[in-house]
Amino acid sequence: MSYQVIARRWRPQKFDQLIYQDHITKTLQNSITSGRISHSYIFTGPRGVGKTTTARILAKSLNCIHGPTPEPCGVCENCKEITQGNSFDVIEIDGASNNGVDNIRELRETVHFAPVKSTYKIYIIDEVHMLSTGAFNALLKTLEEPPAHTVFIFATTEIHKVPDTILSRCQKYFFKKISPDAIAAHLSSIVKKEECDVSESALFAIARAATGSMRDAQSLLEQMISFSSQSLSDRDITFLLGIVPVTSYLSLLDAIASQNPASITEISSDLYTSGIDISRYTGGLKETLRALRFIKHGIIVDESAGFASEDINVMKQTATKFSDEEISRFFSLLENLSTTLRYTENETLSFEMTLFDMLAVVKNPSLSSILMKLNQEAEKKKSESQSYELKPAESAPLSLKQAWSHILLQISTKKKYLFELIGLHTHDFNIDSVILTPKQNSNQIKTIDINDINFLQTELTKLCHKKIGLIVHNAITPPPLPEKQMIKNDSEVAAEDALINQDPTVKKIVKMFHGEIIKQKGEK
Repeated sequence: MSYQVIARRWRPQKFDQLIYQDHITKTLQNSITSGRISHSYIFTGPRGVGKTTTARILAKSLNCIHGPTPEPCGVCENCKEITQGNSFDVIEIDGASNNGVDNIRELRETVHFAPVKSTYKIYIIDEVHMLSTGAFNALLKTLEEPPAHTVFIFATTEIHKVPDTILSRCQKYFFKKISPDAIAAHLSSIVKKEECDVSESALFAIARAATGSMRDAQSLLEQMISFSSQSLSDRDITFLLGIVPVTSYLSLLDAIASQNPASITEISSDLYTSGIDISRYTGGLKETLRALRFIKHGIIVDESAGFASEDINVMKQTATKFSDEEISRFFSLLENLSTTLRYTENETLSFEMTLFDMLAVVKNPSLSSILMKLNQEAEKKKSESQSYELKPAESAPLSLKQAWSHILLQISTKKKYLFELIGLHTHDFNIDSVILTPKQNSNQIKTIDINDINFLQTELTKLCHKKIGLIVHNAITPPPLPEKQMIKNDSEVAAEDALINQDPTVKKIVKMFHGEIIKQKGEK
C-alpha cells in the first residue's frame, strides 16, 4: 500500500472532526435533519480550511445507506467509495483544468441520468471561479432547473469572480481562516498519533507560518517529521522550514534592550545564512511588538494570538524592558523598512541599519519620553504627599499642643481660609479638648463651619491617638441696644404682629433671619 501524507491520512471524515468551522457544520447538519436540502451549494474561503473536505462529508451524509443523515456511518459501501474517490454517483471536477464550454456541456448531458445506487447524483466542482464565461452560461440553465436527484457543490477561494447569476442560485457558506491555537492543538493530536516528539513552541511556529491554512500546517509538519523523528531545536526549525520561532525575535529584542550590537549582528548573520526571507522576518517581528504592546497595556495575550504559553511568559518579561513609546518607535521603523525592502537590492543592509536605529532609540531616549518619565515621577511624589497629608508616623502620638501646632502649620497652606478664621480666636487647652474663643478686639466675627470643626476633631484624634474635642465659642455677646429700641409698648408689639401675620412674605423673612420690624412703610 502506498504511503499517504499526513494531510490525507488525517483528513476529517465526519462533521464533528472539522476544525474551526462549527458555524457551517451545524447549519448543514440542521438542514439535513429538517429535510431542507438545497440543489446547489457554494463553499468559499482561504485555501486549506476544509472546503473540499466538507463537500465530501456532505456527499456522504446525503448518499449514506442510512441517509440522508447528519452523521454518515463511514463504513457502508457508499461512504467508503466517496472516501476513496471512486463513487459513480459523486463526481469531482477540477474547475481549473475543465473550464471550457465543452466540459460543461458534457456535464449537462449526464446530469439527467439517475444515480447508479445512491439517493443523489452529486457534482463537486473545485476552483469553480476558474470556469470561463461561456462555461458559466452553459451551467446556468442546469442550475435554474436541476433534476430532483442532482446536487451541485462548488468550492472557490475567489467568490468575487463567480457571476452573480450563479451565486443567486446557491446557498453560500463562508469558511474562516483557522486560528493558530486551533491549528496547533490539531497538530498536537496528530503528533501523538504519529508518536513523534515536537515541542509546543515548534507547533505554534508552524501554525503562525501556515497563516490560517490547516493543509499548509500539515505539510510543514510532514516535512519536519521527515527530517527527524526526534525532538527538533528552534535552530533546526529555522534552517529546515524557514520558520522563525518567537525566541529569535525575543533574543533580538533582548540584545537591543541590553545595548549589545555584537549580538544584533550575529543574529542578523544567522538569518542571512539560513536563507530566511527578511520581509517575512520583519512581519513576524512586528507581530511580536504588537503582542508586547498589548501586554504593556494590560491586554491578555493568549494562545489565540499564535504564541505558545511558554513564549508568552518570556514575552511578559521582555515587555518590561521597553517603554510604550519605544515599542511604538520600533514599529514605525519596521513599517518604513517594509516599504524599503520592496525596492532595495540589499535587504540585509537595510535590515541591519534598521536594527541599529532601534538600538539608538533605547540608547538616546527622546525628549518626550524624558518628559513623560519626569511627569510620572512628579505624579508619584504628589500622590505620596497627598496620602500622608496631616499624618505623622503612626508610632509617634503627639501631645495636644504639639498636635494643634502641627495642624495649624499644615492648614496654613492647605486650608488658608480656616487658618485665618482660627486666627480670629484665642485658644486654650484642657485634658481632651481645644477651646476657641473670639478675640475681643476682632473687628469681624466669623463662624467656624461644623464641617471644619469635624475635620479638626478628626485630625486631632489621629495625631493624639485618642478622642479629642473642639469647643468653639462662635460669637462675642453684642453690646446692649439703646433703651428706646429695647422697650416696646403693647400697641407697638400688636402692630408688629399684625403686619407680620398680614403679609406671608414678611412673616417668612422675619422667621428665617430671626428679625424684627424696625420701621413700617410711611413712618418717619
